Amino acid sequence: MSQIRRLWQNKVTFWFLHETEGALKRLTIRAAWLIYIPATLIVLLFVSSVLLSTFFGSKVNEDEMERLRAENTKLSLKYQEIKATLGEVSTRVDQLAQKETAIRALFNLPEVNPQERQLGIGGPDALDWFPKTEGENLAIATEAEVDKLLKQTEFEFQKYGEIEDALMGLRERLDHTPSIWPAKGWFSRGYGMHYDPFTGYKQMHRGIDVAAQPGTPIVAPAKGKILFAGWDSGGLGNLVVIEHGYGFVTRHGHMSKVLVKRGQEISRGDLIGLMGSTGYSTGSHLHYEVYRNGKALNPMEFILN
Repeated sequence: MSQIRRLWQNKVTFWFLHETEGALKRLTIRAAWLIYIPATLIVLLFVSSVLLSTFFGSKVNEDEMERLRAENTKLSLKYQEIKATLGEVSTRVDQLAQKETAIRALFNLPEVNPQERQLGIGGPDALDWFPKTEGENLAIATEAEVDKLLKQTEFEFQKYGEIEDALMGLRERLDHTPSIWPAKGWFSRGYGMHYDPFTGYKQMHRGIDVAAQPGTPIVAPAKGKILFAGWDSGGLGNLVVIEHGYGFVTRHGHMSKVLVKRGQEISRGDLIGLMGSTGYSTGSHLHYEVYRNGKALNPMEFILN
């Protein structure tokens, strides 16, 4: 304290030589001013620099925040557009699932368990230490929707693959199922009990008769293998028997000419013989029978064309 008092009491004298007058000028000040004045200037400069940096810093922060707000608004609008698009995609995925269900019902395929379609996920939510902005919440919801759609499309892709495999097997079965007229002509006699033209008594007619001119082409009603090709002593004359697989066998009798051999592989529509009146017959026609697992069936139930 005494040192400060001495500084304040002591004085300092400065002598200046005046250029024009040539006389000495004296300036006396207290010694303390030599310390207080520079210190005050330093403090003023420091405070000014702090205020200026705070002002410009806050200005920069406001501009940056404004830019970020504008960018966030654009991103929010973009997320809204993406969300709308995802809604359309979700609707189409649901439509695919409905079509898949309809296809399974149409072809009598096993249905998918509704619980399996839920594709549920579980587990606790992650700890969230800081509150999220509206944009962040929207981004998280969009990401969850995309993840859900990816899982749904992968699931439907798998199920459509199962349908494709099943239909390929069904197609193979249909290829081996008798389903067309074996010859062109007119329907002359049906399946069931009929009067025998030779005896006059009713008896079971295990096929249908198609009448036409001699030499009319006779074709295979489905894919298969020739089981017999030759003369039938039981009354059907020139006979072709085809084993189609899946329990199906067809018999074609009274041909004028057989054009296939035993063991030959044939497809639906392949020529197997010509119409005639050989064997137990009253005129040119084809006697056509269909068997499944050894049981005679009405061929008309299998003719689709």
